[in-house]
Amino acid sequence: MNGVPCADLTKKLKPLGFQMSGRVFEVPPNVYLFQAEGKCQFGIYKNDLGGDSMNMFIIGEPLLQHLYIVYDYENE
Repeated sequence: MNGVPCADLTKKLKPLGFQMSGRVFEVPPNVYLFQAEGKCQFGIYKNDLGGDSMNMFIIGEPLLQHLYIVYDYENE
């Protein structure tokens, strides 16, 4: 994705779906793409450590912020 702005790619790409605990969570391209200097980067990485975690992916904080909600019942 070198040389292509993320803004141009988000118009062409579809949301990605992640299945966790039997539910599918969709994430739009503007969340999983990151604009770096001179290039657009994909924000999901395959874990290459091997072992039991070999088929796991690292989705990162921006994606997690899109997928979960925290309720603060004490401070309403």
